[in-house]
Amino acid sequence: MITNTIHATSRFLAVASAVFLFHACGHTAAVAQFDGFLQPYRQVDLSSDETGILQAMLVIEGQRVEAGEPVAKLTADDEQVQYEMAKHLADSRGNYTAAEKMLEKRQTVFSQIEQMHAQQHANENELLRAELELEMAAARLVAARDEIITHNFEMQSAKIRLDRRTITAPISGIVSQIHCREGEYVSPVRAEIITIVNVDQLYAVFNVPSNHASQFVVGKTFHINCFSGNSVAAVVESIGVAIDAESGTIQVKLVIDNSAQQLRAGDSCTLMIDAIP
Repeated sequence: MITNTIHATSRFLAVASAVFLFHACGHTAAVAQFDGFLQPYRQVDLSSDETGILQAMLVIEGQRVEAGEPVAKLTADDEQVQYEMAKHLADSRGNYTAAEKMLEKRQTVFSQIEQMHAQQHANENELLRAELELEMAAARLVAARDEIITHNFEMQSAKIRLDRRTITAPISGIVSQIHCREGEYVSPVRAEIITIVNVDQLYAVFNVPSNHASQFVVGKTFHINCFSGNSVAAVVESIGVAIDAESGTIQVKLVIDNSAQQLRAGDSCTLMIDAIP
């Protein structure tokens, strides 16, 4: 009984928005008013696909952060060691230098044997052996070069794993809530760390009776009045594709420029348009 009454009331408020009559230059016009609310243009519940102890929270609630800015760090002792080891191997050139020197030596020996063979001072087997040793030295140099490339890839992989222990903001915005504190364990079950909201722009959300939907076109500008007293321009960004079965309304979202931070998400707002006869 109570639930039905609430639904009926909600439908009445959404569909039967107040219609006003006003006089201008002796003419009477009907205006429909729709009530809505402001919400963040984008909200991110930031989490980590890494698990571990939260070592440091680098932001506080209400702080503005920019995209890519570090906001928290997980313990990374093992990852740091693995990266340092991989970096040492990637920077090592011992095997490559030795293989390079060996190839130079084998090239010199082969040249000498080849000259001796031409003068009949070395037999065919000695020439073939020198040629084989030269080819093996060249193969060792290629293997040493491939080893360096492999170590570089391993270093890059270790660096990625280390960097993932630092959580960065995916968007610019305000830290609205911190879900995890230093010393707490971040796991797949409890992965959320902070919530960031982008309020440089805001959505004005209205549930409009379906018979008024044709008055809204993407890109069209309307003026809305906020409960805080501000009157601002808002541009239609999206119009719902389905009619809500209970209220008979369609959701319309308009974007407001809030770069001056004069408006707050959650504020009530109203939109007035010409009423449909």
